[in-house]
Amino acid sequence: MHIAGAARKAFVAAITSLLATGGFAQPAGSQAALVARAASATVQAPAILLLQQQSGLTGTCDGDAFDVNTFISVDANASADVNVTAPGVGHIEEFTDQTGVNIGPYNGAFPHFLIRAFGGGLPPDASITITISTYSGSNLTGAVTNVSSLTFNCTTGAVLSAASDVAVEYYYPDWDNYFVTTSPDEIAALDTGAFGGVWTRTGQSFKVWTDSSTGARATCRFLTTVYAPKSAHFYTPYRVECAQLQIDPAWQYEGIAFYIALPDGNGLCAAGTVPLFRIYNNAMGGAPNHRYTTSITTLNEMIAAGWTFEGNGDTKAFACVPQ
Repeated sequence: MHIAGAARKAFVAAITSLLATGGFAQPAGSQAALVARAASATVQAPAILLLQQQSGLTGTCDGDAFDVNTFISVDANASADVNVTAPGVGHIEEFTDQTGVNIGPYNGAFPHFLIRAFGGGLPPDASITITISTYSGSNLTGAVTNVSSLTFNCTTGAVLSAASDVAVEYYYPDWDNYFVTTSPDEIAALDTGAFGGVWTRTGQSFKVWTDSSTGARATCRFLTTVYAPKSAHFYTPYRVECAQLQIDPAWQYEGIAFYIALPDGNGLCAAGTVPLFRIYNNAMGGAPNHRYTTSITTLNEMIAAGWTFEGNGDTKAFACVPQ
């Protein structure tokens, strides 16, 4: 990453301090999340998330209809394009679910999202992938607001992977901490009041990639609890940062969270992407915290409040995400 002048010094000092003290960001599992300092009420984008916890997927290779466990947050205008695919077969079912009509305004866990029957059967232990693209309007009109997918073994029902391509931001006012996650289960838990409802959406989010097929980098996720009762999460697509924290006993490596791209040598993002900014709170409040945003307005507000940006000295870009 190219960082110039004072910005480079600030970035290096922040990283050195964090590595030395074991401090970076926080987890949903122990009350983590963030919200803008003066977050205004916003309407969240419609989303249908396929949750990792599933109970009705065993023995679904024969093509019969079955239900999946989802978390749904839609208004009366949302709709969804549902695709069911299998390796070597391709699409085995695709349909439009008019959630605005069939479900209506809904916000909460929904364990009976019907996957229609598909023609023919699949070999034992075949993997089935369900992908749901949520649209902001009826009949697949408007913008795609979220894409969620689930892959499972159709014999055992074991979930092999679950992902969403939108990172949602939360805030905990008492800690003045921010948290982002793409995990369908974490999003569902926080949206339904986990940890006493102390984490709330800021109204901000950004898109990510769910794999490296575009050339995006795997983004490591870490957790530290050395600042109890506060805890912190940290995300990085930079291999040096990831490697350093993996050997730091103060940090727990939680795996790959999502995929994002790196800016070029001039700090610029490729066509079709936008800059993602990373801002550090300089351990204000006694614990480290980072905020990730695509909003230049939010970036400037946080810098004015005493936070330090960690990115290119000219463009301030830390990474690049889908537009």
